[in-house]
Amino acid sequence: MNPINSQENIHWVYQSIINWHLFTEQRDELKKVLQSNNNTFYFLKGIIENDNIHAYLGYLNHHIYLHFIPTSFDKEQSFADFSKIPDQMQSCIATNDEVNLGGPIDQDEAIKRIENWKDEEIRNQVLDSIQIHQAFFIPNDNFSLNAPLKVVFALNQQEPDLILTTINEHESYYDTCRPVPPFPPGVEESEFSLLQIIKLNNFI
Repeated sequence: MNPINSQENIHWVYQSIINWHLFTEQRDELKKVLQSNNNTFYFLKGIIENDNIHAYLGYLNHHIYLHFIPTSFDKEQSFADFSKIPDQMQSCIATNDEVNLGGPIDQDEAIKRIENWKDEEIRNQVLDSIQIHQAFFIPNDNFSLNAPLKVVFALNQQEPDLILTTINEHESYYDTCRPVPPFPPGVEESEFSLLQIIKLNNFI
């Protein structure tokens, strides 16, 4: 893998991913940022034919980001120049949006998880007791509709989670966006090349 030669030349997306890891080691500061309830992200690309998605968390200039990259582009050769990001990489800043409570019958569990995250006492108890994840794996079937996705922080049995909802007239909740590690069956840690490159450079 190619080492990162100088932090001064790193694109802000990569810098934010590095910052997220450093930031999660400062739990009190993390809690303060999360008090603003900025827990919602949007993926606006629409249909993705074949790929799953790797979603990397980032933090820069007092804002939380989620960076989406298709699995076929999360390869070492995509990050040969750390002053640039691949064209296929999409970034979203966290916003403070209320959740639409309309939807199918599984909405109750999704809403419960989202509300648990929004509860400062519950959220802080979890943040004090766990290792904060750096990335998430999102299966391709969540991108089968030509509709934007809303992605919201949630808590699933004392573990941070992301709830995906499609933004259309029949809003649906999904529970398949999982933090990594541990990695789902058939997915290797080495497939998260961006995470591996950053680790190689002792940033995380």
